[in-house]
Amino acid sequence: MVPITQSIDTQGLSQHQPFLRAFSAMRKLQCGDVLMLSTSEPQADDDLQAFCYRTGFQLIESVRCEDEYIFLIRRNCTTEQAA
Repeated sequence: MVPITQSIDTQGLSQHQPFLRAFSAMRKLQCGDVLMLSTSEPQADDDLQAFCYRTGFQLIESVRCEDEYIFLIRRNCTTEQAA
């Protein structure tokens, strides 16, 4: 299991809110830290992969458990994340 630095629960928030909150949290984390994001947004998996590609963060794991989607995202050390 990957050690989780911070968790954000965005269950029930509108489509873009989970990613805005994740981006804000990731910018505050140190290199190598891991954010756990949980959401109920059905499009989250595809959207989060694109989000990580654009920002340079690493999607470590994604899990769907009924109507909940859980993502582990690492702040990379080798790239400078987009502002």
